[in-house]
Amino acid sequence: MTARDPNVDADEAQWMAAAVIRHYFRSAPVGVVRQGGGLNNFVFAIDHGEGAFIVRLSPHAAKINDHLKEQWAITRAREAGVPTPEVLEALAAAEAIVVGPSNPVISIGPILAVPGMREAIAASGAPVLAVSPFVAGHAVKGPTEKFMAALGRPSTAAGVASLYEGVIQAMVVDADDPDEGPEDVQVLLCPTLMEGREGRREVAERVLEFAEMLG
Repeated sequence: MTARDPNVDADEAQWMAAAVIRHYFRSAPVGVVRQGGGLNNFVFAIDHGEGAFIVRLSPHAAKINDHLKEQWAITRAREAGVPTPEVLEALAAAEAIVVGPSNPVISIGPILAVPGMREAIAASGAPVLAVSPFVAGHAVKGPTEKFMAALGRPSTAAGVASLYEGVIQAMVVDADDPDEGPEDVQVLLCPTLMEGREGRREVAERVLEFAEMLG
């Protein structure tokens, strides 16, 4: 690349495609093969120990430089332990933020513990709601109840909501949950057991309808 030639040739693009893979996996790809069909981009099939990938790169040097700057910013954010630009952009553009019914201690907890994450969620302006991981008073799978007990929190929707204090405005709680729901956030009671594709679709629709109402 030179000032006289603002575009990238195929050889340079192939090297950059390999560099993208090295950046993510910290090791070189086994093979990089240019593919046909790219109308406005170079398209490469990448063979790597982690799997097979397709990498598309713009032929314009300025756009590739923007891409490399973005990768640099993401790397620095990960090293600093703060939300990456991708995360911040997604949160800023979100119409709703849903905290899934994963283990609130070992799955969701580490995400919320990232410096600046709670603030970024709050700054998004989107409604934030969580789905309780308890169905009829018990976790469907996994050691959620043991981890809640280890923190001295009750294995209830209210106990989970207490871990998300200051983050969520509402919670979806299973209709068969025998325990009282959280008092400081809005609550939607509905069946939350996701049995099969249809069950997952029904719960997702209820959650999105609730989010739309909150917004």
